[in-house]
Amino acid sequence: MSGVFLGSISIGFVFCVVNMILIPLLNGYFSSDVSGLTISAGMLVAAIAGPFIGVWSDRIGRRLPFIGVLICIAFTGSLMLAGRNIAAVFAGGIMVAFCAYSLLGPYSSYVADSDVFERNDRNFGLVMGVVNVSGFAASLIVNRFLDRGFSITLLVLSAGIVIPFFFPVLSSMKARTEKPREYPQRINTVSIASIITRLALLPFFIMQFFAWFSLGGLFPYVTSFLSSETSMSLPAAAAWFGASTFLAGIVSFSTGIFVRVLNQKMLLLLSLSVMALLGLIYFLLYETLLKSPGAALIGIVTFVFSSTALGFFYSLSPAILSGLIAPDERGTIFGLNSTFMIVSQAISVGVMGRIIYSLGYRTMMLVCAGGFLIAAVSTSIIGINRGK
Repeated sequence: MSGVFLGSISIGFVFCVVNMILIPLLNGYFSSDVSGLTISAGMLVAAIAGPFIGVWSDRIGRRLPFIGVLICIAFTGSLMLAGRNIAAVFAGGIMVAFCAYSLLGPYSSYVADSDVFERNDRNFGLVMGVVNVSGFAASLIVNRFLDRGFSITLLVLSAGIVIPFFFPVLSSMKARTEKPREYPQRINTVSIASIITRLALLPFFIMQFFAWFSLGGLFPYVTSFLSSETSMSLPAAAAWFGASTFLAGIVSFSTGIFVRVLNQKMLLLLSLSVMALLGLIYFLLYETLLKSPGAALIGIVTFVFSSTALGFFYSLSPAILSGLIAPDERGTIFGLNSTFMIVSQAISVGVMGRIIYSLGYRTMMLVCAGGFLIAAVSTSIIGINRGK
């Protein structure tokens, strides 16, 4: 299992390139519209490719070849971004965005294949902890090297993308995790509808859609909210966001311990409820919380509770999904789950942007709270048992 955990460092570095480097770099070559189009193109390709990657990984019974291809694409795309050619930068941006939104599907299947069901919350907690902590470490690299230029920064991050992948490769020199299926499952509207509407899976997919709708709309605007509404400098706001990622990773490491006290479903329900409650409180007491003498302390409390809730959410979502499905369909359904996450985030970014422009951040908090509340209600009716 050590190879599985160490390999997830690569994902943290890919996320760092997309979250901290890609937009500023693209804006140096293109207009903001073209930069956004680049990210959207990568997301679209990932949303379409996810289920197909899952189907074929189910068929051959192995995930690493597909993960390896994605890592190589991300590595190549990162190197292309480090160049000076405009076409290469545009293509590299699409490639890195595609991989960032595609990797978690097959890697989640890989984690689920790597150990017994009873320990999956621990395994996913450790993996998501590594992803978040390595993403934070990569952000420190960005802060250290960015003043020397994008090219040297991307070269260092590219090494962080490709080198950790050798660990799972070296540790997997043994039999396949699953026996190959004789025929791949066909992906069409009928098969997708049959998966989505299963009684065991429908509440989970609803939970994922609305939780990521709230998160996907919240994350892009966190730093702008902190800098505009609390008079915090932009670098300080970015530092707080990075610290939140780090704390969420530390919390993810402890998921297996807390599940012994509260089961997976109850801990996820509690985490989503905390996020919904925080959003509702900020909507109702917006001016008081931001302008009161104790605003700094309130901000720290919010930081701790939200980061803790996110840490549990990151690890428990894939752990619960792996318990709802059969081993020979993990790739397909984790791929479809990735599509749900991508589509909900793509919708949310546009919706939240319009809400902020028209009604302000306070209304955005209410909408995010509503998304988390729907996700919590859906979680309450998920039945955690393996199979269909």
